[in-house]
Parts: sequence; C-alpha cells; structure tokens
Amino acid sequence: MKWPTIRARRDWLAASRGITSIPTGDGCATSLGLDQASPLCYVGGVPSGHGEGDKGGSVRKLRVAFSKKEKGEELLARLEELKKAGEVDDEQYQRKSEQYTQLIEDGTHELEAIQQSLSERLEVLEKDLEEKPAELKEAELKRKLGEIDAEAFASREQKLRARISRVEEDANKTRALLNATSAEAAGGAIEIQLEKKILLRRPKWLKLPKK
Repeated sequence: MKWPTIRARRDWLAASRGITSIPTGDGCATSLGLDQASPLCYVGGVPSGHGEGDKGGSVRKLRVAFSKKEKGEELLARLEELKKAGEVDDEQYQRKSEQYTQLIEDGTHELEAIQQSLSERLEVLEKDLEEKPAELKEAELKRKLGEIDAEAFASREQKLRARISRVEEDANKTRALLNATSAEAAGGAIEIQLEKKILLRRPKWLKLPKK
C-alpha cells in the first residue's frame, strides 16, 4: 500500500500497536484521540495551552467542578425527599447517598485546587502590573539621558502599554473566575454523567490498508 505521507504511515503503525501518542520531532507529540489526532506540545515540561494564559481550560475545569458539586447536592436532596416519602429502602438510600456524597466531595476538592491555582495566577499578574509602570519610567529616563532615541522609546512604550493592557484584562477575568460561586456564574453548568459508556472507535482520518 502507498501512504500519502510518512506521518500517515507512522500514525497508522502507532494506532495498530496501541500507542496513544508519538513524537513528531518538533517537541510535540500527536495524541490519537477517538475521532481525530490533536497536537499536544510540551514547552519546558508543561503542555502547551495549559500554562500561563490558559483561561479557557480553567473556565471549563471550574464549570465541571461546580457542576459536580451542584449535581450531587441536587440528587442528594431529591433522595432525602424520597426517603421521607418511604419510596426507597435502606440499602438503596445508603448506596445512593454514598455516591452523591462522593460526587459533592469530588467537586469541592476540585474547586479548592482550581481556586488555589487561580489565586496564585492572580498574584503573579498583579505583581506584573505593579512592575510595568517602573519599566515605563526607566525607558523614559533612558530617552532623556540619550541612551535610546525617540523612535526606540516610542516602540518600547507601545509594547509595554500593550502588555499592561493584556495583563489587566487577564487579571480581571481571573478575578471574575475566583469570585464565581456557581457553575452558572463560571459560564454555565455542564452535564455530569454518573454512568459513563466508553466507545472506542477508529479515528475518521485513519484508513486501514487493504489486505
């Protein structure tokens, strides 16, 4: 069989051997997902997109954590009502109570970890904002002393102000996430499946060679 590209052949071989990710030679790895391959790059040992500036990832994690906690609380309250009405026996009540309590605890623990991470991130951003005005003043002093010309100063000032604007925006969004008290406030609830069904499928892009 003729392969369209070397990567296509390599991906097929990896999938056939049960390998979920393979190096691409550029510091990244191709993760073989259920439907398609997605690049997962590591920079300094941290997956790209999961470090500084990963607000989207933090938002989803926060929504999931809140949703778990709220779903567990909702189900547990409903279970208590059924118990009072005599519609569930002791064994059913005990089993479901433990399940929902665990869901609440999982969501609570995740919330604490995410909020701690957001708090640390906000601290770094606020420190950055405190330092930037001093950098502007230093650049202006260098211009007055003649260390840099007006054109170089204008360029540096523009970059610093743009950086300040981005950091301020990031800090405001991070602060808003920290202040969220529900899934709705964090961007909306996410459906939590208590019983997961795992279906393994070959990626659509992966064509098996004809025998």
